[in-house]
Amino acid sequence: MRRLSLIFIIALMLSSSTFAGETGFASKYRLGYVFGQADVGDIAKLAEHTNVLLVDVLDKNVNEIVKAAKENKLGVVLIFETKKRKNIEKRIDGIIQKYPDAVLGVSWETPYWDDNSKSSYEAVKQFGMWLNEKHAGLEYWASFVERPRGKVQTQKIPPEVDVISVNDYFDPTPHAVRTKCLDNLPHWLNNIAEGRRVVLRWCNPGQGDGLVSKTEPGAMDMCRKVAEEYRLAGVIFSRYGEYLKDDGGTVAGIKNKSSLTDQIRELGGQWRGKTLCEDVVVKGISHFAEDDMHTHCTKVSINGVCLDKVTEVEFNNLTIQKASFVQQDEHKIIINVPEHTEGESVVKAVSSTGSSTFDEDKAKGMLLEAKKCFALKNKSGYTKCAEICRRIIKEYPDTRYSKFADKMLEKIPARYLEENPN
Repeated sequence: MRRLSLIFIIALMLSSSTFAGETGFASKYRLGYVFGQADVGDIAKLAEHTNVLLVDVLDKNVNEIVKAAKENKLGVVLIFETKKRKNIEKRIDGIIQKYPDAVLGVSWETPYWDDNSKSSYEAVKQFGMWLNEKHAGLEYWASFVERPRGKVQTQKIPPEVDVISVNDYFDPTPHAVRTKCLDNLPHWLNNIAEGRRVVLRWCNPGQGDGLVSKTEPGAMDMCRKVAEEYRLAGVIFSRYGEYLKDDGGTVAGIKNKSSLTDQIRELGGQWRGKTLCEDVVVKGISHFAEDDMHTHCTKVSINGVCLDKVTEVEFNNLTIQKASFVQQDEHKIIINVPEHTEGESVVKAVSSTGSSTFDEDKAKGMLLEAKKCFALKNKSGYTKCAEICRRIIKEYPDTRYSKFADKMLEKIPARYLEENPN
């Protein structure tokens, strides 16, 4: 007798370690600012309630900013714009080599704004391949306007991109923020993100007088509420400091209005120590059919929720425990659910509470150490690199770190691999 099976795919995010040190702000939400033109001395107070700082790679003070972020245990994402894309790799490479423990990622800012063609897709993809090859373990971010020029974003985003920033412009009130997000986030989460982490970025446009003077503090808190409702990976506020205008003038930054910075500080207090997987119940629609070979797969929309673990799945009131999981990797869990009804049904997944057993900080550190050993280009370096790579593959199977380690092993001369086969 043939058996009916449903294979249900749930997006699983394993990058769930905290993003700040013991003296900084620890949370599994990303919370931070695009820094802009501001006093580097402010970074210490930002570290009390944020855990990431986005910094323009071409900022004249970029080294001082990254150094201060490192000292205050803030993760740094280096950002660059398309119009300044030329030879940006060299600049990025220099900063990362100088501060390897401070930089957690690189973000390409609005790469589809001026060119939404296949060539832009390929450019974003190629840069991601370079980043993965040159700086394995760093996150690749890309930001996009929530509705570019009033149109729904349809161009897909290359799989090399790890984190998608959806940029929300011209919304100074809580109502405006919520309305814009309700209109646009479901499309990004269900049709574009494909299970990847999504952060919301509230943007003060660097035009005219900007938006800061008109913005209500409640708009900042609404960003938090939206992030929690849609299970986003966090919120970024742009910009903390001022914008420099082409005519030599400036546009006020968020730092210029204390009621906004106070609200963001309060937001950090609410998120301190929280995870993205507390008491989560997500629903999605999955089609299934008679299939003994388990080859029929349909991705289920789960509103971008980040799950460290999944404890159970409920299908048509039938609870499927973790023992029924048939495959797991860093992006998804595939579950085999026997059932006797063809058609379309609602599936619920319930996540675990508590911390993930996946220590991303440790995995990243091991990979950085392997790269340092590889760079020695001698027998002891290659041998040690191979040893570390094999540990990564063993301890973190089916993750991007094991994939990078595997690629690094392929580059080690065969004679050194033969001397250290295990």
